[in-house]
Amino acid sequence: MTYTLNAPNPNDSPAAQQPALSTNTNLVNTFFGTDHVTFTEASDQGEHIKVTLNDVQVDPVLASPKTQLYSKTVSGQEQLFFANASSVYQVTPPNVSAITVLGKCSTNGTGSSITLLPGSFNFNDPPVFTAPATYRIDFSTNLTTTQLAEAKVFVSVRQAPRNVFFAWDITASHVVVSFFKTDGSNASAPGLTTPNGITILVVQ
Repeated sequence: MTYTLNAPNPNDSPAAQQPALSTNTNLVNTFFGTDHVTFTEASDQGEHIKVTLNDVQVDPVLASPKTQLYSKTVSGQEQLFFANASSVYQVTPPNVSAITVLGKCSTNGTGSSITLLPGSFNFNDPPVFTAPATYRIDFSTNLTTTQLAEAKVFVSVRQAPRNVFFAWDITASHVVVSFFKTDGSNASAPGLTTPNGITILVVQ
């Protein structure tokens, strides 16, 4: 359907313009429904469902007391901005990328093996256990150069002993997490062989 401007035409009868008027009326309801509850709904007509903003190329120049909320592309990503007569503010955080979970796993409570958690699609099943306090988890697919450069490892230990710390090392093929006592010795005991639970999360 195409919206017809200047309908009805003053020189035409309403009957002649009826198809164009009907089309225009239906299109108004359709376009209104982009962000609102339409006129044909049973209730809440006119209320906002969402706000869709089209991208603008330059910041507006406004005179007080005018303000604008608008979308603009920054570094290839659409961001939300607010402008008044004196300043422009970026509302959304700049250059925020989604976090990708590359793998996650947890001890099974004995401290001698680990199991995959839901979403750990890029870990082999089962992961490789190497020592009482050292866990090596092999990736099912090697990380790309970008993934390896941006990868971070997070480790959580429930009720961890105070004299225990951990260190991790990651390569394209695997991640190794080792636990030590504060005196530098292996942390196979105490604490980490009990059902405390160790969770390892690798994200990009």
